[in-house]
Amino acid sequence: MAKTSMKWRENMPWLLLCENKESRNVFDLSNNKCYKFHIPDSFGKRCYGTGSGWILSVGLDHHIHLFNPITAARLDLPSIHALPHQPRGEDGELPYEDPTIENQLVRDEFIHDALVAPQQDCNDDESSLLVVVIYGLPPYNYIAVAKPGDSKWAHIEPIEGYIHEFAEAAYCPGLGLILFMTYQGTLCFWDLRLNKPLALQPYLPSPVCFPIDYLTTKYYRKFYLVESFGNILAVLRWVDVYVVQLSEDRFVDGMGNSVSYFDKLGYNTSYFEVYKLDIHANKWIEMDDLEDLALFVGNSPASSVTASSFKGCQGNSIYYTDDSGFEETWKCTVDELGGRDMGVYNFPEQTTLPFYSGDDSLSSYSVPLWFHPQIN
Repeated sequence: MAKTSMKWRENMPWLLLCENKESRNVFDLSNNKCYKFHIPDSFGKRCYGTGSGWILSVGLDHHIHLFNPITAARLDLPSIHALPHQPRGEDGELPYEDPTIENQLVRDEFIHDALVAPQQDCNDDESSLLVVVIYGLPPYNYIAVAKPGDSKWAHIEPIEGYIHEFAEAAYCPGLGLILFMTYQGTLCFWDLRLNKPLALQPYLPSPVCFPIDYLTTKYYRKFYLVESFGNILAVLRWVDVYVVQLSEDRFVDGMGNSVSYFDKLGYNTSYFEVYKLDIHANKWIEMDDLEDLALFVGNSPASSVTASSFKGCQGNSIYYTDDSGFEETWKCTVDELGGRDMGVYNFPEQTTLPFYSGDDSLSSYSVPLWFHPQIN
């Protein structure tokens, strides 16, 4: 196994693109260059960014690994079958009886989010890594933790009333906490300094009060948590969803509208809102300027850099990739592929430009993701 350096430092994220035959391209934004890597641990697997140099992969065999795309190092984690809650419910049934479809369903949809954090101050040791996953087939949602080499995952006890709602996690090294945010924006935390109990604690309600009918609007939305140089930011992403091809198989709903479950959809990110946590006042403050910050969100834990420290990085902006949270939408597109919703959003001007134009950003199960390259 190749030995990797786990120094947690500010560095420019790289973009891991979709697999192409037996290789994958990695895009270096600061140099506007692609590098080809042979990464067998990613072939045919669903991949998740972890907010570090490690990427979590899930295979059709339900095995879970961490791999470093630069050094080819690999760490074994407990499999999906070692999670406290299994894909099959108490009745032992899944939506599909075909084992092939069942394996694809579990690979593609069972894990929602992953995070890697060191357990101690000395973080060069791979045995100190703590891996957090948010998982479960809809509508279920759980949190579990494990270390490389463990035989099973440990369950983190949820807060009553929030058992199925967690969407995002962020590691705060200065506070010794892992933060979790629900789909509605409620903030909770797990204190790494306490060995027991493995339980979440509530902290703050959502920075946004959503209208009661937000689920029936044309927008999807997703919260991201960012630990940014000691500050906690909540980034709210709004995605516009629209019909591009009508289906002839239609019915009239209770509101008198002609609808169909088979219309082909299009989608694109419309705008972002950013909120900063005031720890002393215990409240969120909406931001209208990111100054020299560049935020990175998508199919991985969100991160930030000081833009002026890196060539080719645009400050006061949000770089975004497609998100596995929008999978139900991309599977309703004409080609049923995700990965097309990528760009750099100028925060004060509310405009978007592309940052990558290659043809290897589309996939039916594993879209591009950010990772922070870590090498000796």
